[in-house]
Amino acid sequence: MSTDLVIRPLESDELECVAQGFASAFHVYRAPAEWRRRFAPGVASAMVAHAQGDEMPLAFYGATLHDASWRGQAVQVGHIVDVFSHPDGRQAHPHVFQQTAKAFFDHFCGPGKIQVLYGFPSRGHSRLGERYLDYRNLAAPTWHGCDLAQLRRDMAAVSYAGRVVELSSLDCLGERIRPANADWLHFDMSAAAMVRRFPLGGQAGYRAFALFRTAADELLGIAIVRVIGDTAWLMSLHAAQPALAVGLWTRLVPSLQATGARRAVTMISPAHHLGAVLPELGFVTTDAALAVVPTYRVFDDSLDAIALGHHFSYDLFHMDIL
Repeated sequence: MSTDLVIRPLESDELECVAQGFASAFHVYRAPAEWRRRFAPGVASAMVAHAQGDEMPLAFYGATLHDASWRGQAVQVGHIVDVFSHPDGRQAHPHVFQQTAKAFFDHFCGPGKIQVLYGFPSRGHSRLGERYLDYRNLAAPTWHGCDLAQLRRDMAAVSYAGRVVELSSLDCLGERIRPANADWLHFDMSAAAMVRRFPLGGQAGYRAFALFRTAADELLGIAIVRVIGDTAWLMSLHAAQPALAVGLWTRLVPSLQATGARRAVTMISPAHHLGAVLPELGFVTTDAALAVVPTYRVFDDSLDAIALGHHFSYDLFHMDIL
C-alpha cells in the first residue's frame, strides 16, 4: 500500500465527501441524508480510502447487511453497493479500489461476521472482481416483460378470490413470507427487512399490494412494484399458490396503468420460484434491461461455496440498483 494512503472504516461525518466522490464517479448525486439512511449503524458496513490529509475519498467499498438462512443455518449476508474509485485518483493510485475491497474483506468478513458477499456489478467491475477479488459468478438472470394493456384484455373475464389492497405500511407482513424451499438461501423478509428495502411513499416510488382472503385478514400474497416512466418494475412477488399470484398481479394492473405504466419488467434467477408462474402473469422472456453480472464470494469455510452458489435464488428484491 502506498505510504500516503489511509484505508479505514467509514465514519458518519464524512458522508458529504462520499456523496461528492460518488457523484464524480457516476455523475449521479445522492444527498447525504440518503447516505445516512443507507449506511446507518447495523444496516451497512463500508471501507473508505483517502490520501493522507485529503478528505475526498479515493475509493469506497460498502455492503448492506442481511440476515439469511440456508439449510437450517443462520447466515450473515452482505450486498455489495455504492462501490467506486474517484476518477482523479486512479492514475496516482491505480490499485486503490482493490486495496479498499481487500481491507473491507479483512475487517468485516469471515465466520461470525459477513459470511457471504454478493452483488450485481457492471461487466467491468465483474471482470476486475474475478481477477483480483475472488468473485464467483452466480447463474445468469432471465429478464421478462409484460404488455399491461394486453394482459388486461386477456384477463378481463376472469374472476379471482380474495381482495387486493394497496398498502401504506408493510407492518402486516410480520414474519409471514417463508422460504419456498429450505434448500435455497433465504433472506429475512420480515416486515422490518422489507420496510428497510422498500420504504413506501418516498422518492423511490415503491408501491405495495397485498392479497387478503375475503372473509378474514389472512395474507395470501404480496407484490412490490416501482414505476419509472412507462415501466413498472416488479421488484418482488410472493403468494401461497400460483393462482393467487395471478389473481394479485392481474388486479393491480389498472393501478399501474393509471400512473402511466405501459409495460412491466422483472428479473429472476433461473431456478426462482416465479419461473413457472411468470407466463401465467403475462410475462415473456425479453432482452436484459440492465447489464449486470450476479457475483458472490463466501468467507466462511463451514459453508460449501459451490453448493451455496447453486442455491442462491434472487430477484429484484436482492438488487439495490432499483
